[in-house]
Parts: sequence; structure tokens; C-alpha cells
Amino acid sequence: GYSFPGVSTAQVASILSTIDVDSAPQARSAFAALQKFPTMHSLQFDPAIRAMRQRWNQSTPKYTVFWSGEALVARLLGQPLDWSSRFQLRSRLIIVLRLFQLYRSFDCANMVRLWGNIDDQWFMPTRRKGWSTLRWDRILRLQGLDHMCPFSLLTAYINVTTEGASSDGSPGPVFLAVTRPFSPLSPARISSLTKEILQDAGVDADFFGAHSTRGAGLDLLRQLGLSAEQSAEVGSWANLTAFNSHYSRLGAKDFLAKALQSRLSS
Repeated sequence: GYSFPGVSTAQVASILSTIDVDSAPQARSAFAALQKFPTMHSLQFDPAIRAMRQRWNQSTPKYTVFWSGEALVARLLGQPLDWSSRFQLRSRLIIVLRLFQLYRSFDCANMVRLWGNIDDQWFMPTRRKGWSTLRWDRILRLQGLDHMCPFSLLTAYINVTTEGASSDGSPGPVFLAVTRPFSPLSPARISSLTKEILQDAGVDADFFGAHSTRGAGLDLLRQLGLSAEQSAEVGSWANLTAFNSHYSRLGAKDFLAKALQSRLSS
């Protein structure tokens, strides 16, 4: 088999530790690939690798309850918005996309600054999680609610961040840093910004991660009367088993409690 001359196990472990700081999934994938080489089998016994593997294999508990998306929307409705501020527009746009269209950080990071219009419906090229290529994804337009409207916020944000066009004039990513060189935001950075937004709104960001907006947004859609199938379409769930296991059950116990209360009190 292939060998790695001049490279010690400790050196490889050190490199994996560096990768792990930035991205645990990438470090885990690299370790799994290295295990295919016989000369790297001893890597699994390195103390640093053993510690990392323990962290990688820890299960993350699923949320059984989410913060109120409806309460956050009410809060945003009462907040003024500076339409000239790229920072305020970016923050409002991120949270609105996450709550109303159930966008993930990955989805936001893969939006492209290009509009398409069909029958007065607006679309933007996006690669959402589970999509192998860019697709035209419809952007909601809410008449008379510009400060909560994904389309209006996107239009305004693009207008104040003209640096988003690439050097050759082709459309670039939507979300950018607010300072030079106005680099595109990574999914990790969008997650971090989302947690800041949640914390400012009084949500316990130490417990609820950025991805909790999917559950809170889904609960909001349920309260608006959307069916599970419609919500799954809005959220672009590629794995319907995960949707049914961890999301579509939201509110079932509330419904049961109310039904029991009504039946037992009659």
C-alpha cells in the first residue's frame, strides 16, 4: 500500500487538530480517508486523535421546543429600519429569509445576485442544501410590508452593496462583509451573525443555535395554516424522514393537551 515517508503520526495528528479547529466535519472526513492507508492505522491511537474522535462521536440532542418565531416577527415589525445601512439590511434580510423561507446558512451563502421574473413572481439563483446545482428559487414579495418583505429587502441590500459584482461584471454572492474587501460570507459566518441577531432579540443563543430558526420558522408556518407538505416544500427538505422525525411533530403535544383539557372538562 501507499506510505507516507518522513511523516510521523504526531505530525499528521497536529495537522488534523488544526483542521478540527476550523471545521470538525472536515477533520473527521480527513481522518476517515487516512485510515484507508495501512501505514496510518496507528493514527487512531494518538491521544489527540482519540480526544477529537470522542468529540466527533458525541450526539447532539434535538430540540423538543423552539423559541417563538411569531414573537420575533412582532418585535421586528416594531423596529425601525435604516434603509441606507448595509449592516441593518443584511441582518433583517438574513432573519426574514430564515423565518419565512426557512433558509439555512448554507442556502444564504449560495444565493447569486441575479433576478428572474415570471408572471410578476421573482426568482433568484440559489443552491440550497441538497441541490447539486443552482436553481431559480422564488423570493417572497409582501405588498405593503417592505421592511419584512424578502424581495424588498434583497433589492435594497443589493443596491447598497454594489461591490457584490465580480471583477468581470458577472453576478456574485448576495451576502458580503460590511468592511473592505467586502468578502462573500461563508455559511459559518452567516450562522454567527444569526446567533447575534437572536441574542439581540432575547433568544438564548447559548442554547439555541442558528439552525433553530428552521424549527421556529416552521412553527410559524404551521400557525399560519400551512400543511406539513407545504412547509417541507418551502424549507426544501431533501430528507423527508428527518423532517417528519424532528420538525413536523412540532405542536403535537400542545394540540393533545388542549384536546384532553377540552374533553376531560366537558
